[in-house]
Parts: sequence; C-alpha cells; structure tokens
Amino acid sequence: METIKYCSKNDKLGTKNVYQDIGVHFPEIKQQRKGCLSECKTCRRQPFAKVGKKMIVGDTPNHLYEQLVSLIHRAEADSSPRPKKDSTGKSRHWFASKNELYITMDETSAPIWIKKLRKLQQSGKPKTLKTIRVHGTSTETMPIVLKSGSEDEDRIKIKKKELTLYLSPDAIEYAIFKLETFLKENHVSPAEYYTFDRIVSKGKQPKVRTQGVQVYFVTEEAASYAEAQ
Repeated sequence: METIKYCSKNDKLGTKNVYQDIGVHFPEIKQQRKGCLSECKTCRRQPFAKVGKKMIVGDTPNHLYEQLVSLIHRAEADSSPRPKKDSTGKSRHWFASKNELYITMDETSAPIWIKKLRKLQQSGKPKTLKTIRVHGTSTETMPIVLKSGSEDEDRIKIKKKELTLYLSPDAIEYAIFKLETFLKENHVSPAEYYTFDRIVSKGKQPKVRTQGVQVYFVTEEAASYAEAQ
C-alpha cells in the first residue's frame, strides 16, 4: 500500500489521532505528516488524508480512520498469495455404483464441455474430452467420447480405457442448459443430469441393458471422492 500522508494543519480536526492510531495498529504501514498538502479547501472543513493521489475524506476522525483501515485490509487481501487453480480443464469422473456416474465441473472444465457439446450439436461428429477417472484412491487419464445418439435414445458404453456417451438432441440441449446455469450460479442441482441405457459388447452384436445409468454433474468443491470407493 502507498504511503498515507497527512497535513499537520489538519490536526485541529483530529487527523493527528488517526495518524497515531494507524501507527499503533498497523505499524507496517508507511505514514508521513507534512506541513501542507495543498488541499486547503478540504483541510479547513474535514479530516482527510492522501493515499497516493487519492483523497480520503471523513465526516469525523473515526470515519476517516475506518476508511483508511478498509483500504489497508483491501491492499493486504490483494497482495495475499492465492491458491493456484487447476487450469488443465479436466473433469474428474467416477462410478459411485454400477448405475451412478459422477462428473465434476468447475469454471475451467464446464466451458470446454459446452464448446464440445455445441460442436457435436452442429456437426454430429464425435467429440472427445480429456478427463481423469477416479477409482478408489487411484486416478488415471481416461477420455469421455461424446457421440450423437438417436432421437429418443441415450446410451452409455463403458470400456477399460474409454467412456462413450451417445446423446440424443434433447440430452445435448439439457446438458448445455445445466452447464450454463452452473457457470451463472456456481451451483449444480442434486438431480441427475440424465439417465443412459448401458451398452454391453458381447461378440459382434452389442446389446443394450435396460437398466439405466444415471449421470450426475457435481461441483469440484462438492465432490467427495470417498463416495467413489
């Protein structure tokens, strides 16, 4: 934070006490008292100080002190180191049971999903998302492939190294809606995103299980990986 400067001619309005209180409670803050700050019009009427070129004017000495303290706290917050966010854009996913798939979303990964879903919607060509599969206490990179499904069928195909979602037009539209809502509100409702029929490959002809797999979008903060075990 820049040096707080006071005009000694403003002492009669209580700024000397403000200077002293700041010095006691915030000894790390640099302060200066000068004979004149060339703000005579304000100086005659109200307690004030200058932080850089900015005038801080109070109705009372206490009011001036409170404003300066607020500036100090703001400067401290701005200079505090922030935790680094994962900028890879990779969602995590895991099966809580055979019939429940959880996929995490955050402000980095959700826009990537939306972009891929819109391209799938427009072109119909498969789109691949890089994701991280969580299995117990271990993790591994595993892609999720998005493919266009039939008008009224949504299916999921699970392989060891790949997960494929066949999405109907309605499923694509609803996924985009859910993710855009999440970005606006930073919240994903607990209801499942969609239910998919599971495809099982046996021999040359894949079979579709009638038992559905529910897919949930959850926030990274809300995800409890212990539930995956």
